[in-house]
Amino acid sequence: MAQKKICLNANESPFSLSGASRERLAHALNDLAYNRYPDPEARDLIRAFSAHYRVDPVQVIAGNGSDELLQLLMLAYAKAGKPLALTSPDFSMYDHYARLAGVEILALPKDAAGRLDGPAYLAAARAAGCGMLLFSNPCNPMGQGLSREAVLDLAAAFDGLVVVDEAYMDFWDQSVLDRVRPEGNLAVLRTASKAFGLAALRLGFGVLPTGLLEDMLALKSPYNVSSLSQVIGSQLYDQPDQLADRVASIVAGREKLQAALEDLVKDRPGYRVYPSVTNFIYFEVPDAPVLDAYLQGQGILIRRFGDRGLRVTCGLPEENAAFIQAVAGFLERRPDDEY
Repeated sequence: MAQKKICLNANESPFSLSGASRERLAHALNDLAYNRYPDPEARDLIRAFSAHYRVDPVQVIAGNGSDELLQLLMLAYAKAGKPLALTSPDFSMYDHYARLAGVEILALPKDAAGRLDGPAYLAAARAAGCGMLLFSNPCNPMGQGLSREAVLDLAAAFDGLVVVDEAYMDFWDQSVLDRVRPEGNLAVLRTASKAFGLAALRLGFGVLPTGLLEDMLALKSPYNVSSLSQVIGSQLYDQPDQLADRVASIVAGREKLQAALEDLVKDRPGYRVYPSVTNFIYFEVPDAPVLDAYLQGQGILIRRFGDRGLRVTCGLPEENAAFIQAVAGFLERRPDDEY
């Protein structure tokens, strides 16, 4: 019998829909007009999202995942003919969609602690003539973030557009969603794939200033979010208590996982665990490919970044325990003097 894999490699939620949610959705899906195209404006979905986050629905666009919105963003920005300022490391799809749209890229490395240096980022972007700043906050893959105040300072000091991807902000409390203005320069992206556990639906949202919103709406395909995703998303965004409970459980699990991982590697040369405010933990080891291959042999999938970096998603308690047990077993087999 094949070994069941433990998937801790994609920053997904370990929780699927509850029984109560499934029952509620079953009734809603009975009324779905499967023979009709989706609402091109995703009005009910946007209303539910906007009510949950207390933002103005006239500033919101819904997309087929944040990936579609990133692609639309790059296509809209390309006409400016200016470079885009990214950070490194960050979500790899920023670079991918920028290059597809023909946008020149300036990537500023993070500091030794894995943090974005706001003033240095701003200065480099200005010097290169960039018209847009784009970064995830909290950051994927390193799990750290800029404070709300630091992000707002960046937006206030920059003449161009500041786009903040808050895919993991449901696990932290430093959002700037409430500061997006119709005539401002601050834009925020959100996803239902992480805290909401709706990765299968592909739902992303942008809360945008008016000019950018109009440009992206003009570029998107008419029926970009399926009726099924719209109905399920509308139902789930209307259940804030369930979301809060699940976020609290994931955060508690991440803290326990981080403490266990730090305890395992303490005093070992070349090992480092980065603090996290997300649902995942980034850590460095002397030989990441070897540990990654060992974990795969144990049926545990995590994400590798080069020769040193690894990222593990917080899973269910038994999945986290299996990961820690496997790392402990690896360290027992590979003492420090073997490196």
